Amino acid sequence: MRLPNGIELYINKSKLTEDQYDYIESKYDVELYAEKNEFTLWLHPYEDNYKPFDIELFQFLTALKGVYNNRTKQDHLDLFIEVDEIDEFGVEIEGIKYKNIRASELTSVDLSKVKLKRELYNTIME
Repeated sequence: MRLPNGIELYINKSKLTEDQYDYIESKYDVELYAEKNEFTLWLHPYEDNYKPFDIELFQFLTALKGVYNNRTKQDHLDLFIEVDEIDEFGVEIEGIKYKNIRASELTSVDLSKVKLKRELYNTIME
């Protein structure tokens, strides 16, 4: 099942302890995605069942095998970092440009500077 605006995080279950997996499964939508034969953690922006990327997921990134963002059709995580120039998936808020980070870029990004999507948009609302 694909969620139209969801992000699929494919995880290597063997890199997680049983307690870690149980914790993730209790907080997020995790299932064996039969079509891909992958354990998939679904992040999705539905108001009645909102399961966004949360900062605590950073501790489990070592188990990340791949990402598919159904909105961008690439491996964007909807995590943002301030940059000088943005592409079509970046955003500009109050004159500051933010790049939507791809999973393939995670090793080259200072995670302490990453902003969650909801943090960016909460800035607008304040």
